[in-house]
Amino acid sequence: MVGGFLPCQELMRTRNKIINIAGALLSVCAFWFVGSKVFLNWSMITTWPRQQVPFWTVVFSAACVYASASFSLSFAWSLLLRFLGQTEVDFRLWHAIYARTQIAKYAPGNIFHFAGRHVWGKKAGISHSVLVGATVLEALGLVSAACAVSLIGFVSGSQIFGNARWYLLGLLTALFLPFITVTAVKYIRPLQLPNVSTRPLTEILRPLFRAYSLYILFFAISGGILLWLVGLVGGTPDIKMSGIVFSAYAASWIGGYVTPGSPAGLGVRESLVIIILNGIMAEPMALLVALALRCITITGDLLYFTTSFITIRQLKNKISPTGHLETK
Repeated sequence: MVGGFLPCQELMRTRNKIINIAGALLSVCAFWFVGSKVFLNWSMITTWPRQQVPFWTVVFSAACVYASASFSLSFAWSLLLRFLGQTEVDFRLWHAIYARTQIAKYAPGNIFHFAGRHVWGKKAGISHSVLVGATVLEALGLVSAACAVSLIGFVSGSQIFGNARWYLLGLLTALFLPFITVTAVKYIRPLQLPNVSTRPLTEILRPLFRAYSLYILFFAISGGILLWLVGLVGGTPDIKMSGIVFSAYAASWIGGYVTPGSPAGLGVRESLVIIILNGIMAEPMALLVALALRCITITGDLLYFTTSFITIRQLKNKISPTGHLETK
């Protein structure tokens, strides 16, 4: 200690420990919540509606759709790399890196997909600053897009028309948050991202809008999968309730994403889906939908992961013995 104060690095380590412990406790509570609900309703949730298609047929079919939607994430990442100055952009190569490392989000800590992407990206010749900038913009874009989809659904399902302007204000904020932030980055020197400060604002916002639209597409398709599941298990909800169900995936994704250390939001997202759906369908049915959704996303992530092997040979061929991308 110096002058009664802990060194800055020690304070940072202490803060990170507290955050990680809080995240771990929240994850444990979420697992306990879901586990207790499953235990109490086991006899009811093990019976998949017999008049519907078989459970694993539903899971695999929806997982294929989810895996296809995940391509929008790797394509958006390649757009961010190009925006930040990576001129040698081959989508097949960047998809191989993204899809190969994305599966690591299931490892405890929920950070290894970022670390793996950084390692593979460096091998492919992407600079450290570009990789960090892409990670920051991706996180900002994903959270903002999830907020926008959540608000769109809750606005459509809200009965409180007197407060609709507040929902709309929040929606506009979520829609424009990435662009507002990047505009600030352009003019605040300590926060500048590579290849941003010297470019006109219109050239900055245009490519970001494309990436942001892809994140919106991902959450919209995922919300559609959840809406389809609810229709299979509990019957198709009315238009008002459909908006809430549609937004439930994005809302639960935010909760899992911001929980420190929660691997792929396990437990946290299921808890939030159950809480949201409880007001729409019986609790056992909400549990069944939440568990089926997790089976779909895990299977979809595995399918998405396997697509990286289609192009991983090209990745190896494009990396020179010195570890940089070859363009010949």
